[in-house]
Amino acid sequence: MLADAARTGLVEVGRTVITPAECDERGEFLPHHQFGRYSDGAPLLWNHLGFDRTAMQERGEGSIVVEMLNHYRRPLHAGDLLVVMSGLASSTDKVLTFTHFLFEAETGTLAACAEAIGMKLDQKVRKIMTFTKEDQARLVERTLRLAA
Repeated sequence: MLADAARTGLVEVGRTVITPAECDERGEFLPHHQFGRYSDGAPLLWNHLGFDRTAMQERGEGSIVVEMLNHYRRPLHAGDLLVVMSGLASSTDKVLTFTHFLFEAETGTLAACAEAIGMKLDQKVRKIMTFTKEDQARLVERTLRLAA
C-alpha cells in the first residue's frame, strides 16, 4: 500500500493524472505510458541516490536502462491519480537494480511494479562506468529495506 511505501526507503518520483489520450479503446492506461512515468522520475531517483545529474551531464556522463520488467496488478483508467515511488533494490560496482511502484493515489492500491537494470554511461567513449568506492558505499546505505 502507498501508506507503507516510504518506510521501505522508496521515494516519490512522480504524481500525475491519467489522460484519455494515454488509454486504449477500453479506456485502460497503455503500458508504454506506465514505462514513461518511471522514466520521467529517473532523474529524481538518481538525485536521491546522491548523483548530481547536472554535474554528470557537464562531465559527459549519462544513465541507461538496459532491461525493465513490468508486472501489472490492476488496470488504470483515464482520470485515475497516480503516485510513482521508486528505489534502489541492489547494486554492484557497475549495475543498479531499481524498483518502481505505481499506485492509484486515492485508494493507495498498487497498480503495477517494475524492476529496471541501469548503469552509468560515459557518453564520450560509450562505455559503462564503474561506480567509485564512495558511490558504492552511499548506494549500499540507500538500498531499500523490503520485507521478504
